[in-house]
Amino acid sequence: MTLSNTSRLSEKIPWAALLTLVLMLFFEFGVKFFLPHEIQMSHLYDRFYPANRIPTFEESVIQWQVHSLLNLEKPPDVLLFGDSSCLVGLIPNVFSRQTTLSALNLGTISWLSTAGHSEMLELLVRKCGPPKIAVYHIAHTTLEWSPQYLEMVGYLGRFREWTSSVAGGGLKRNFFLPANLPSHGCFVKLKCLFSKFEDNPNMLTRRGHHLSDEGVRAMLEETGGYYEETRPGNWDKPIVFESRFNSVCIPGLRRMFEISRRYHFPLSVVLVPIPEAARNQKTEGTFRDYYMKLNNIAKEYQNVSIATPIIRYYPNNMCNGTAHLLKSGAVQNSLQLSHAIRNSLN
Repeated sequence: MTLSNTSRLSEKIPWAALLTLVLMLFFEFGVKFFLPHEIQMSHLYDRFYPANRIPTFEESVIQWQVHSLLNLEKPPDVLLFGDSSCLVGLIPNVFSRQTTLSALNLGTISWLSTAGHSEMLELLVRKCGPPKIAVYHIAHTTLEWSPQYLEMVGYLGRFREWTSSVAGGGLKRNFFLPANLPSHGCFVKLKCLFSKFEDNPNMLTRRGHHLSDEGVRAMLEETGGYYEETRPGNWDKPIVFESRFNSVCIPGLRRMFEISRRYHFPLSVVLVPIPEAARNQKTEGTFRDYYMKLNNIAKEYQNVSIATPIIRYYPNNMCNGTAHLLKSGAVQNSLQLSHAIRNSLN
């Protein structure tokens, strides 16, 4: 009697499992084709910062650039990434007009260091594939941070913890986003109803000369990741660059160079133009030293190049300081680099 019941039960289990699978498929099919919704990661929750305070400008930049990355359906032809010199110094629309290629700026902040920037590149490649061309655009400071300072400011550790969560553990496991399931869109909308960020005054408050968090989101969305720097520079004192290259930047550089080699796309390292006020022998010597060190790291990677001239001087009135360009400088910088890309393709 017992054996007979067990036999009949075992025959029913595969059919029950099959029926469950069929019902799940019908449910997903119905959600996808009969319930209109956008299937993307919500920008109203799981943010890089809490809802009970005004986020810093740096937090807003990381939040919305990663958000842009995770909602890509295909990679840009030209990927512009790096620190804030990239964020405010390269205009994707200029690249698109000059090269007829799609372009996206995923510049963040220097405090993520080369390690964080390489992880942004890996997130993009795992999410939607490699770009045709990548430009890694940085200021000198990104090559100089000590591990103690990076740990003190804390952005890299927070970035890693957060992206591991919102990207489904993209850097630790095979990249998978819950948004691949149609029903996830419904879940997102339900969760957004209880969001603490929607219409939150903290997200609408300006931060000095910087836009509010919502303003940063809107600008980055409109411009393809470019943020306009509006503060004029101060040139009362001469600027001298000291050589402070720190070897802590090397593993991050090697990681992105290895990604370039593995996925067969060219990657160029470009240093931001600096103001005429910094033109002196000490600065020239510092940048020559940086070029030799960078070139020594890149020489074993066929797809990687260090852009020359390594040092480019722009008029003071095009620069905010030694790392940021005003819009006129960003236009000139974008034209120069897009012309170089167009010539390389020809």
